[in-house]
Amino acid sequence: ASTCEICGSWLTTGPRAVPLSSSAKCRAHGGFGKVALRRFPTLSRASRNFSEFSASDGQLLEVLEQEPSAEFFRVRAQQAKRYREPGNTAVAEGWIRHVYLEWPPDTAANLPPPSMPPAF
Repeated sequence: ASTCEICGSWLTTGPRAVPLSSSAKCRAHGGFGKVALRRFPTLSRASRNFSEFSASDGQLLEVLEQEPSAEFFRVRAQQAKRYREPGNTAVAEGWIRHVYLEWPPDTAANLPPPSMPPAF
């Protein structure tokens, strides 16, 4: 896999991996009870990599795809809250790290362990 020269995210060429489950629950660990959605799958914490929307603790998310390392999953959140301001939107999509997802019991045992992508 190759990486983007600007943001460091992995570039996918060819078919994308299909997630083992179509849904997962968000588990925000402390803070404001929200997890900011990323614009693309990267470990970089630069603010340009995050969207203005978030997933809330306990919110059911639709899982759309996973990137090759299984560290990040692209999700769709209904009634997504803004991360830093009040307000929400009907639907938001973004990437979220696997540590913020709680999988259904039948799926959790079948998930491969993530292999950390390079940090840029």
